[in-house]
Amino acid sequence: MLPDKSMDCVAIIMAGGKSSRMRAGGCSTHKALRTVNGTTLLDHNIVRICECGIKDIWLAISDSELELRVWTESRASSPAAAFGSTVRIIRERDPLGTIGAARHIPGKYRNVLVVNVDNLCDIDLSALVQYHLRTRAALTIATHNASFRIPFGRIETQGGRVLGYSEKPHIAVTISSGFYVLTRKAIEHIPTNCRTDVPELVNRLVDGGELVASFQHAATWIDVNDEAALAQAQLFFGHQLRSRAAGD
Repeated sequence: MLPDKSMDCVAIIMAGGKSSRMRAGGCSTHKALRTVNGTTLLDHNIVRICECGIKDIWLAISDSELELRVWTESRASSPAAAFGSTVRIIRERDPLGTIGAARHIPGKYRNVLVVNVDNLCDIDLSALVQYHLRTRAALTIATHNASFRIPFGRIETQGGRVLGYSEKPHIAVTISSGFYVLTRKAIEHIPTNCRTDVPELVNRLVDGGELVASFQHAATWIDVNDEAALAQAQLFFGHQLRSRAAGD
């Protein structure tokens, strides 16, 4: 649960994409409405946000996604209501990118938690927000390490001399987990009604001398963007979601 001083923090769930990779598997349903053990990705993230004490949630969706729009307008607020929270919809008439919709959050809020609807992660959102507040960063990115296999031989050299040769090694890389906390200062760097992606905003802040902080975590994380990832999420998060539904 967030401390009282951070209750001016609201949240926005980004679901404005076309869900192209997920739909390539043959299902026409937007990824936000795909389910893991009967719980939609959207509901999962709404509940996670509510559990950390945030009362005001915005949901960014594309105007062209009729099924998602009808579903959210009629049902999306129900899991939030159990926590005394509300869900409001931001309709993107034109694509606003991965962070552009945050510009529509009312100016009275000083901090905004950004969650991507296709990310399933057991990250401690309260700890993320509290870390952001302590560092006084303009923007904080939740990050984790992932290992990727290079499909070629890796050569280590120094002064033209080969020091080592590794065949198709795994390399650890720090990546974004798709969770962010923005201050009002960061939001003001987002143009109104203009497509803006996260890398563009981050680089704009860094170039301007603003602090962009990294919140490193080791939580389980899955980017649910295709059928294989959905099956993986079913395996890793199924028990967690069943327990939550049972009120454990």
